Amino acid sequence: MNILIVEDEVVLGEILSEFLQDEGHTVRNVGNGEDALHILSGSEGLPQVVLADIKMPRMDGRELLRRMKASAIHIPIIFLSGQINVTDQDAITAGAAGIIHKPFDFDQVVEKLNQIQLPV
Repeated sequence: MNILIVEDEVVLGEILSEFLQDEGHTVRNVGNGEDALHILSGSEGLPQVVLADIKMPRMDGRELLRRMKASAIHIPIIFLSGQINVTDQDAITAGAAGIIHKPFDFDQVVEKLNQIQLPV
């Protein structure tokens, strides 16, 4: 799977990226929603899924999702969040495919990615 990680905590983004690459995924890692939107607006090397922190400087995960919808970018997004008051249902209502709460274990990430329905 081709995955875009959008995480402003550099170390967390790198650890998650290394884990997913070890699992056989192709991964790009950026630190904010603006950089992610630039990648998502391109035509080559588009990810099949986005893992995005909700709370980031410059452009947070919710705003990234709003702009993806407005630009007709139909790529599933899974939120990453340290906010325990955000539920899976909140994320789904917002249009995301779900949420993974920090701190998380890698099994949770694999489980959420396996739930994503990719186009054939």
